[in-house]
Amino acid sequence: MAKRARSQEAKEEKAGAILDMAAEMFATKEFERIKMSEIAKALGISNGILFVYFKTKEMLFFQLLMREYARRLENMEQRIEKADIGNYDLFKKLVLEEMAVIIEDSDMYIRLVSIRGAILEKNIDLEVMIESKQWFYNRFKEVALIIYERCKVFKPDEIMEIFLVQESILVGCKLCSSLPKDVLNIIDKYQMEGFKFAFKDNALKTMSYYLDGMHQHD
Repeated sequence: MAKRARSQEAKEEKAGAILDMAAEMFATKEFERIKMSEIAKALGISNGILFVYFKTKEMLFFQLLMREYARRLENMEQRIEKADIGNYDLFKKLVLEEMAVIIEDSDMYIRLVSIRGAILEKNIDLEVMIESKQWFYNRFKEVALIIYERCKVFKPDEIMEIFLVQESILVGCKLCSSLPKDVLNIIDKYQMEGFKFAFKDNALKTMSYYLDGMHQHD
């Protein structure tokens, strides 16, 4: 039994190392430019070993996204424990503060979310995806219930919706602000400042308006 446990622990460590290397490469390259063979070579393992752990590149990066979701929910839970969210204004403050941290520190998370539907959830083992999504849904619901117990302003399903909308705002505003350097040079040259889009300011402003609208509607 102990031997089996050690074997499972070793597998989890290896899978974690693979995810770490994928994250390191994703920090400097776009998804389509990363090759599984490069990841295997960087880790000093064969392609065959890598594919034992992750059958496709999409599966690898999907699991990387799941790890980012787990970390975000854990961070949110820790914030809730320390913060007073007994009314709407305090809940809104928590949401916007957490969103600002994501914008400043979690570029990889936003980029992974932005390719989830179009890329990562294709060419993937269906059973693995279902299992991962069920885990994420249950964990997400658990955190929503904790928030609801501390702040009765929104129901648990509304809290879950708020964070899904937040994710959409992050992806949309990130896309709008990510202009090629040549385009930015043209905007500056011809003084078309109205085409510049501040990611953080607009994302937080949009989220704030959405929360206010939900609160007033309720």
